[in-house]
Amino acid sequence: MREENELSEELKAFREECFRILWGQYRLRALVPGTEGLEDAFEDGRPCEWFYDNIYHTKRRILEHGGFEAELEYICRQYEYIAQYVANRMFDAGVRAARRERKPDAD
Repeated sequence: MREENELSEELKAFREECFRILWGQYRLRALVPGTEGLEDAFEDGRPCEWFYDNIYHTKRRILEHGGFEAELEYICRQYEYIAQYVANRMFDAGVRAARRERKPDAD
């Protein structure tokens, strides 16, 4: 028997699609039903676009002073993994909260 807090494979797939849209990997939001309101967090004028621009320019300055490209790419990838982990946890928490809201009172 599956525990209530566990996500179905369908919800896990939906969670992954949501992350990819927010992370800027997908441009065609209409292809994933239920994600119509999600916005790419990296579009012009969005906060992540500004953050990424700062990262990019800092990386360029570091590379000008002696390499370390592989190390910088590794660091950036680790931050992406952290972001995806946190996003997944937030999605899971939202699913659990929605399930609790739908339960009838035990009284």
